[in-house]
Amino acid sequence: MKSFIVLIAVGLFVVALAEDKKKPPFLEGADEKTVKEFEELLSKSGGLTDKQIDEAVDAWAAKQAAAIKTKYTSFKGELKKHQEASEAAHKAAVAKFSADAKGADEKLSAIANNPALSAKEKGEKIEQIISGLPKPVREEIEKAMQGK
Repeated sequence: MKSFIVLIAVGLFVVALAEDKKKPPFLEGADEKTVKEFEELLSKSGGLTDKQIDEAVDAWAAKQAAAIKTKYTSFKGELKKHQEASEAAHKAAVAKFSADAKGADEKLSAIANNPALSAKEKGEKIEQIISGLPKPVREEIEKAMQGK
């Protein structure tokens, strides 16, 4: 089960990759055309649901050379492990939250786990909730997201 922390962490990972122009590990050594193709796919994914994004990326990967397919499969396995670890950390953080932060986390997680919402919609709704939280609650959640 994905949590909003996982969603935000993955989102920040994608943003960091874009800002640093760093490629995901499965694109290391790929030609420029392949990298641009993948970047274009991601740039057009804001209106898609998580499932649609996963399907689009899987379909893209299936058309790639064997080396990229192998690296992509390995990447997905690593991502799943990271998501499981993030979910465990999320549960541990929530256990320490104040009642208000737990309530906010519940709302945020419901948005992050809603399969009907696009990535863009999730981001907007999550940002709307976070920005509307009382400062101490927002800081409590942000601190937990930073692993503190």
